[in-house]
Amino acid sequence: AGRISRIALHALTAEATNLDDVPHVTLQAESGQPIAPEKLPAEWDKAGVYACFDREGFFKFVGMSRKVSVSIVNHLQVLGADECYAAKVMVWDAPTKDDLEGTAKAWIQQCMDATGGPPPGNTREVEEWRYKAKDIKMAKESIQFSEGVDEDGAEAEIKRLLAQHKVILFQKGTRQFPQCGFSEATIGMMDATKVEYESIDCLDEERNPGLRDAIKTFSQWPTIPQVYANGEFLGGADIIRELAENGELKSALSGESQSSSTEGSTSEVAQAKEATYKTISPEETYARMKAEDYKYVDVRTEGEFQASNVPGSVLIPAFVDTPNGRVPVQEKFVSEIQRRYPDRSSRLALGCRSGVRSKTAAQWLCDVGYTDLLEVDGGFMLWSANTKLPTRQGVEECTFSTVSAAEAYEKIQSEGYEYVDVRTEGEYKGGKVPGSVLISAFAKTSDGMVPTPTEFLAEIQKRFPDRSSKLVVSCASGK
Repeated sequence: AGRISRIALHALTAEATNLDDVPHVTLQAESGQPIAPEKLPAEWDKAGVYACFDREGFFKFVGMSRKVSVSIVNHLQVLGADECYAAKVMVWDAPTKDDLEGTAKAWIQQCMDATGGPPPGNTREVEEWRYKAKDIKMAKESIQFSEGVDEDGAEAEIKRLLAQHKVILFQKGTRQFPQCGFSEATIGMMDATKVEYESIDCLDEERNPGLRDAIKTFSQWPTIPQVYANGEFLGGADIIRELAENGELKSALSGESQSSSTEGSTSEVAQAKEATYKTISPEETYARMKAEDYKYVDVRTEGEFQASNVPGSVLIPAFVDTPNGRVPVQEKFVSEIQRRYPDRSSRLALGCRSGVRSKTAAQWLCDVGYTDLLEVDGGFMLWSANTKLPTRQGVEECTFSTVSAAEAYEKIQSEGYEYVDVRTEGEYKGGKVPGSVLISAFAKTSDGMVPTPTEFLAEIQKRFPDRSSKLVVSCASGK
């Protein structure tokens, strides 16, 4: 049994901290999908210890959490209901650290006694665990402050650790026993990169006095976990997740640059060698938008933009959400930027949710020769956190260009624009542009010409659902 990577529920003995007495709850709905979060037992919103089992009843993971339901939901999202099919949970109203760690260690030990190794989720290398369970060591020990340091020396200790270690995760709990769902998720994503890193427990006041508050002040970031790479603050849980989704986490942790494809002519590539972008704070971005006429380009998805955005910004997504996850759309993004801002010296400020996608987008534009780019540090998360900076909800600011008839004809012929005639049906029948479509914006009544915006917009959206559709709009006289 010591070489098997899984153990059955019935293989556990009664001596293991009442684990056999704890009822198991199925986490898969009748549809086969993970159970909805609101269907989890209400008491799981408390702090506690939990054990996860797969569909076959094999032990997969033991964890601690300040809110068990959050951790269970995270596992379901990452692993699915087959791998995380059932759970046993023990919760407390106000547990001590000994309550949590004692129970978790006892459950893990029970698994080791039965099989010769810990549950797979409690090892760093799943493949090694699968075949060599008895040889696997438990998760790497956390680093800690020097002996004798008090709260006043916390910042100095942070600086010492950053100078001593290449990558550090400041988390709640330890790798083996994370004490919040966000720390647990961050550990999983960082482990998946195979990049070596250290971790330190911000909740351990005995070994790391004052760290929990000091790291927030030091980084000027309000939440934990936090990740530092090569002495620089990389981000919190949301930014780490975004880096992972974009396939950039490994390079960000290791410091290795990722090559990006370069589009454009030879002259553009030569110019790109000189093109760079500057990362600045949301406050400085706003000041330069007002004083120097920079245009804020929001590179998030349409859904994120619709929820809330920067007044006066334009939406040009650099990534889109698909059933297979978030994927880059470099060619489409660069093409739309070039269409709207053909001058390579255009003043553009690029922002996303947290400052990850905007860096990627800025580099794409550098690669085709844009020379005056700003990248908003911390993205819309930091922008919206500053109550002095304006935000809004809804669609992007709409603008249009007035062109001559000859210019319109050229755009229709060479750039694929559609000619939309907004006159009445009677006017249209009296003479029209070949290939045009009639979508009346006004109707002729006994009281004169009256606007029909609802009908007009409904028909436009029906025929041209893509909000970036290229349209030439015209009437009898231009009004």
